[in-house]
Amino acid sequence: MEIYQSQNLNYPANVSLLTDFTNSADVTVVINEAVAGTGWAATGTHTGLAGTQCGIFYGNGQASNAVPATSPGAVTCQTPP
Repeated sequence: MEIYQSQNLNYPANVSLLTDFTNSADVTVVINEAVAGTGWAATGTHTGLAGTQCGIFYGNGQASNAVPATSPGAVTCQTPP
């Protein structure tokens, strides 16, 4: 994300724009928010961990777009009860 931002002066709205990014098998990463060069929010899931979601946000990205993350820059995961 930061390399893309430094080259394009904004954050990508989709992981397909990250040419150096390779998903791990069975993992889905979604950029839910890209704030005009000042922040972003994303979530990730794995097919082998049904119902589990991880989130992270940075800068002016909103925690609400990276549930369950609550602190910027820290990956947080939540498993179903």
